[in-house]
Amino acid sequence: MSRFAKRVERIPRSNIADLREKIKRWKEEKKNVINLVSGDIDPKLRIPYLKGAASESAFYDDHTYTLASGDLQLRNVILDNIFRREGIKINTNEIVITNGGINGLKLTAEIFMDLVDNAIVPKPFWSPARDHYQEFGMVKEIDLDKDFDLDVDAITKSIDFDTKLIFINNPNNPTGKIYSKDRVRELQNIAKKKNVRIVYDEAYRDVVFKSGDLFPSLEEELDNGNIVVRSLSKTHCITGWRVGYVVCKDKEYMQHLDNLLLHTSSGVSTLSQ
Repeated sequence: MSRFAKRVERIPRSNIADLREKIKRWKEEKKNVINLVSGDIDPKLRIPYLKGAASESAFYDDHTYTLASGDLQLRNVILDNIFRREGIKINTNEIVITNGGINGLKLTAEIFMDLVDNAIVPKPFWSPARDHYQEFGMVKEIDLDKDFDLDVDAITKSIDFDTKLIFINNPNNPTGKIYSKDRVRELQNIAKKKNVRIVYDEAYRDVVFKSGDLFPSLEEELDNGNIVVRSLSKTHCITGWRVGYVVCKDKEYMQHLDNLLLHTSSGVSTLSQ
């Protein structure tokens, strides 16, 4: 008999993490390594004021526990940016700050899935996406088409009574593909009819420089209680700071997310926020 819970034994060791550790070791050994493993954008592209802002944040008076849902000022800054860039008005109770995007994705899987449930994950995929759902339920891996776009027919056929979530990583990691607007919209309509939520992982959204032409609107994505997960890791070249956020208009889901954040990490570091 295993000493450990079966759900944690269903999570495979991440090949990405193994390679990341090897690359760090090789760099320490002064080996010339071109790192194509992690989404670490060139630090020379980092926004210049961030270093100064990080230094200043250490001298803030308030380094007590933050709200589990995140610092209100940070949430308002993000929402102002969304409104300015995308024209969508979102309330502060519809955004939660997370420990990177991955934290929001993992907790979303925990909120929605029981062992009998399944999530649909188009492949190829970023492996933790599958692993989150595999921990709490089952995964249906559906191939992208020959152009690495969404195969809406195949996804539709795979939806059954126990399907809770469809995971859409756009732009896709690892292919870099930006999915067709028409296909995403078609899938949105199908998911709505079948009462299935879509989880949008948009970690790389802000490194698409024509995003206004290439994405459905955030308003469409939030229709039917769908969930949008984004990250500051790629937009600001700060993967180590661990700041992301989740946007959703489903109040009950957001309450569950807030509760899990409280019980797993008591929120995100005040220094990073």
